[in-house]
Amino acid sequence: MTASADPLPRSLTPLPDESLPGFLLRLGHRLDLAPGFVAWRLGLAGLRPMTTTARVGHLFMLEADRIRHFTQAARISAEDAEGLTLRSLVGRYPPVTHALVPPKDPTGTPRPLHRFPPGVLVRDSRYCPRCLAGDGSPVQARHGGPWRRSWRLAVSFACLEHGVLLQHTCPRCRTAPGTGDPDRPAKLLSLPGGTGLHPAQCREEYSGGVCGQRLDDLTLAPGPGGLPAGLAALQARIDGLLAPDTPDRACFEAFADLHLLTTLILAGWPAAAPLLPPDQAEAVEAHVSSQRRRVEKLPEFRHRNQQLSWMLLPAAPLAAAAVLSVAARALTPPGREMTEAVGRLAAAAPRKQSLQWGKTWKILLRDASGACRAAVEEGLPWDLHPKRRVIKPASSQWVRFRTIPAFLAIPAERLDGYLPEFVPQEIPDKWFKEFHIGPPGPLLPATRRLRRAIAIHLVRAASGMDSQEAAGFLGIPADWCLLEMGQQPSSSGPDAREAEFVEGMRRVARCAAGVPSTERVNYRERRRYFSGWRLEREVYFGFLDHYTGILGRRPPVSRDRLHEALSAVIWSRLTGSEFPLAPCFHPPFSEARRRVDAGSPENRLAHAVARASGRSPYAVLLPLLERYEQELLTGFQNTAGSTDLAN
Repeated sequence: MTASADPLPRSLTPLPDESLPGFLLRLGHRLDLAPGFVAWRLGLAGLRPMTTTARVGHLFMLEADRIRHFTQAARISAEDAEGLTLRSLVGRYPPVTHALVPPKDPTGTPRPLHRFPPGVLVRDSRYCPRCLAGDGSPVQARHGGPWRRSWRLAVSFACLEHGVLLQHTCPRCRTAPGTGDPDRPAKLLSLPGGTGLHPAQCREEYSGGVCGQRLDDLTLAPGPGGLPAGLAALQARIDGLLAPDTPDRACFEAFADLHLLTTLILAGWPAAAPLLPPDQAEAVEAHVSSQRRRVEKLPEFRHRNQQLSWMLLPAAPLAAAAVLSVAARALTPPGREMTEAVGRLAAAAPRKQSLQWGKTWKILLRDASGACRAAVEEGLPWDLHPKRRVIKPASSQWVRFRTIPAFLAIPAERLDGYLPEFVPQEIPDKWFKEFHIGPPGPLLPATRRLRRAIAIHLVRAASGMDSQEAAGFLGIPADWCLLEMGQQPSSSGPDAREAEFVEGMRRVARCAAGVPSTERVNYRERRRYFSGWRLEREVYFGFLDHYTGILGRRPPVSRDRLHEALSAVIWSRLTGSEFPLAPCFHPPFSEARRRVDAGSPENRLAHAVARASGRSPYAVLLPLLERYEQELLTGFQNTAGSTDLAN
């Protein structure tokens, strides 16, 4: 039987930061109904009330049909209903983002998974007894304060309003509220059929009964103001990252970096123990020891269990705070200090084959910031990507990730004969070959970071800018080249080859200065002029008609993807820039959270089009692209007054 969407006789207004399970508990208490029945009436459970539990995926989002049913039955707005979930953190907090399955249709909506990455406390919730006791208002005096959404995040360990660490177990039965057996599937509600319980009561079942301990009993709660100042500052910093005014990408990468570092700390424990006060080190040790005992009892294949992953922060708030504090301190110093701090943690990492790493390396490559990614890979005791780093000797000495920041720290001697405006962001192959010492080697994709470093160094040598300013001048994102101001070349880096690097740069500079004046291009002006350009749809459809007219079939990729690829190729040729920087991949032509880099399918398709030859179907488009580029250049020169040429 499907629940009716008729409005309930009474309802409640959601409290600020209230979670969906907490709202169901409070509403059930007001109506004197089991919370599982309330969930069924609101369209969150299955066909049978109370016996079919609501899916835990609702914690992350409510699908459109459920939103309509929920809002009508609960008599609240769609905005209030959505505010009970963690949906607002999508694109800002990686575990929530990865808990949703993207739609196949770009115009559709995602759907929640029913198993979730570590980083969110799906099975239970931490809590502050004083928050659960309410604010003294009549409604909270009767039904209690909110079970907060933020308590579900593994990075929430303290209540700053009351200055205390959160609690994670019941003071009577010593279990986490509603956890039950940790190896059983998580539930949105614990004891969904239970009636007569206050929302702040422990719902843990044992010996045929229910614990029933009031979690808002202030006589058993720690006194306010007992939170150490350092942990209070850390929680404030984390809460600040989650604030709406923090840019999505900065928030996302900051939490990905924290997640990555906390995994390294727990995997290499007790290497980080000396960095913590004794009580915090003991709390982390208790968590790690408990995990190790469980691992020893299980066969190897069970180590994939997320409850055993090093990615899982400790449930105890003090232990979680301790691990997060070490990770935050390692990530805070700029430049080489951060690299060394992260390297010390990464050096203690166990074997990379262990299943307890979970999806750590996906987070490293997919989510982490460029600086953190480079620091971790440099510090690992083993090569994370041996296949990717198999490079022929002719270029191997220059392309390791760890060398690039040190190259950028080498002082740039003044070089004349060219202007910084005439340096393309993507330096030509002819220039790049001049840099290499010895027989010319293949121009491998792994040299991408080195090519960026050379372009930045050319601008520095011609203008006196520092590395960060030169990267901005060229339009290169700072994290693409791992820019770290004040960094010094490491003893294991290229400092011993500094003279070779400087001499290679002189050869490249002579090559740049030797370009005839009639062939020099003001790439700076072109980047500005075409900064908001994308291939017009009418022109693109003309290209498609030409393609199908010659080959008699449609392209092997979707129209939208090919449109983007052709836009990126044309823009790259006009501005001398890399494909991922093309405006078609960024707002307003694309969503803000989208990330296109060298490994993205969009970038690979653009390369396939640009290098098309022989039997490639895209080869039929190249003559059209060249003619259209000339038309665009003519329009640019007429508008810009032929500033493309240098005297």
